[in-house]
Amino acid sequence: MGVNINGVKLLNQPEKWLQHIEIPEYNAPFLVRGGDWQTLYNRVFKTANLATNAYDQVLTIDLNNDGHDQTLAFVNHSQIGDLSRITRHPYVVLFHGLGGGGDSIYMRQTAEAMTSAGYCVIRINMRGADEVASMARGFYHAGKTDDMREILKGLSLAIKDFDDCGFILMGYSLGANQVIKYLAEDDCHPAIKFAVAISPPIDLAATQDRLMAPRNNFYQRYLVKKLKNMLAKAARSDADFAFSHLVEFPFKSVLDFDERVVAPMYGYEDAADYYQQCSSAQFLPHAQKPLLLVHAASDPWIPNEPLAKAAEKASSNCFIVETEDGGHVGFHIRGSMQTWYDALLVTQAKIIAENIFS
Repeated sequence: MGVNINGVKLLNQPEKWLQHIEIPEYNAPFLVRGGDWQTLYNRVFKTANLATNAYDQVLTIDLNNDGHDQTLAFVNHSQIGDLSRITRHPYVVLFHGLGGGGDSIYMRQTAEAMTSAGYCVIRINMRGADEVASMARGFYHAGKTDDMREILKGLSLAIKDFDDCGFILMGYSLGANQVIKYLAEDDCHPAIKFAVAISPPIDLAATQDRLMAPRNNFYQRYLVKKLKNMLAKAARSDADFAFSHLVEFPFKSVLDFDERVVAPMYGYEDAADYYQQCSSAQFLPHAQKPLLLVHAASDPWIPNEPLAKAAEKASSNCFIVETEDGGHVGFHIRGSMQTWYDALLVTQAKIIAENIFS
């Protein structure tokens, strides 16, 4: 059943997390209730008219050693005081979801919240994202943590105090699945203070089953359009791209795209094999760093059952919470432009970084 605190269900109860963290109350706005409204709110109402629409600095990062594949990181400096203030907090590194990029609305919302609280935020464009489509061959997927590893190494080289200050690693949706998988790998970056996973599809096959439901046709079409655009850009930027012949293919679903493009591109037998190897539920018992995982029971894309089951086996490093409402990467709250998870981080990040398994 799980313990309920301030309207938030704790799917597991790791003692050290509970000793230090305070769970803010979750109250959805009266006019933005239900999973679909929460999911679509940013896109419908264009809420990201934020100071962090732009960036203070752009870093170019190599994704491999041959110099052929690169990406960009958008840096937003602290809005409080001079740059010396930044070093008193860990950096915050953000990885987007499927079809997103460094300028995604949810990324800019977190950047606005955290820079206002004195943090420096780094918004990553993953391989093949809109802003960097011509800079690398291929594109990201749910388990492509080799790129995450290279990006974090690149930040260590580009920012002189990155390792000394440490960083908070945060992912949304597909990016959150990558974060969880990465935390279980042997060469996980030692400077991670803690990680945050927002709306991760921890069971990729179950998520595809949910997306295939007729009530989710709108989301399915939206995601397929994003994937087709990514495929077309990859074909335009690489004359030797092996999947150029599929640019005009009438994909019907994300599953169809994964079966015909992602699985063969990255050496999986088929989509089922890709989902089995990359679903992050299997990595929760092996997380080496503190992880806060946030899910909404009203998420229209991701079913609740796999997470409830996975929480029973999760490492004591993991703290898994479920709000009643919030949709998919929504979590809009009454009386604030901040999301619930950003409000939690603003007040609790320093406490977590200094006390949870430090």
